[in-house]
Amino acid sequence: MIKLTEIVSEKLFCYSCASEELILKYKHSVWFEFKCPLCGQEIKALTLPDSYFWVIFKETEGILKNSISKAEDIILKIIEELEKKEGYASEEKIMELMMEKGYPVDSVREILFELRERGEIYSPKKNKFKMVRMWGD
Repeated sequence: MIKLTEIVSEKLFCYSCASEELILKYKHSVWFEFKCPLCGQEIKALTLPDSYFWVIFKETEGILKNSISKAEDIILKIIEELEKKEGYASEEKIMELMMEKGYPVDSVREILFELRERGEIYSPKKNKFKMVRMWGD
């Protein structure tokens, strides 16, 4: 399911790069679809009746998935590096390094849980993590 965030504004703009130069792609009565020539972002918007305001719809589900995927990649890289140096990656060290990058502790814990549930990492001891490897890796 796609989640949308509504942005109400007097000016129509690209929520990715803030450009106000958008190209109209489609017009469906009060519903418009634009494309940003600078970053390529597609924008859906509608005009509010009897006003000069726009409602710009921002898809947040795709952004959220990309953010989680990026955080997962970072965590996996941290675990791999710590495992090479110390034999395992401690939850404390993972948290410390992820917090330095601006990730909240609760999100990191959720991602660690998901990675373990999917079988990408395992925990040989409490709060210690290792990568799951195939034979020969």
